[in-house]
Amino acid sequence: MPSTTSARSSTWPVYTLDPDGSLTFVNATLCAESGYTRSSLIGTHVSEILPEHDVNRCQRAIRDPLETGGRTREVTVTVETQDGEWLTATLVPSSLPLSSGFRGTVGVVRDLEPGRPG
Repeated sequence: MPSTTSARSSTWPVYTLDPDGSLTFVNATLCAESGYTRSSLIGTHVSEILPEHDVNRCQRAIRDPLETGGRTREVTVTVETQDGEWLTATLVPSSLPLSSGFRGTVGVVRDLEPGRPG
């Protein structure tokens, strides 16, 4: 979980995932934008709020730089809100610092706007 005040108070939605893809941290901005409470999101696997094809694209965006040493790329996804509405968002995922193996990811959500799964 981010320990810095900047992640907690960022005006951008911020999240962290464990290596299996479950949410371990979400800031207040992400909760406000999605309509979910923090407690309902923590421990939730991303497949419960993202379509499967977007989950697969995000996994590749995270895995490819780990395997090649390249840079992480942005991924545009659709996210289901608590109310069943869909938002289009650009995710900017990065691997958490490594000490021994993959620890998960931290990401910033940008450009949230109404959208439909594609």
